[in-house]
Amino acid sequence: MELSAYLAGENEAVGMFCMLAESLEGELRSLWDSCSKIEFDLGFAAELEPRRWHTRLDTSVLKRVASLGGDIAITIYPPGTY
Repeated sequence: MELSAYLAGENEAVGMFCMLAESLEGELRSLWDSCSKIEFDLGFAAELEPRRWHTRLDTSVLKRVASLGGDIAITIYPPGTY
């Protein structure tokens, strides 16, 4: 699921996914808990300029991901492929 068009940044996007997972109940929560891999993959489209870019995830967001048993992955797409 992609939320980039609706959110202000990475912390908000990951926080929204956490909120969705945290709200699961019953059979859906059991299914989530039975997953062998939970990965929040942040994808970024690289461009030729600027040559350097920086972002960060807040500790509170990382704690929420960890409490859900999740990992953070980062994918950088080459220019012109996304």
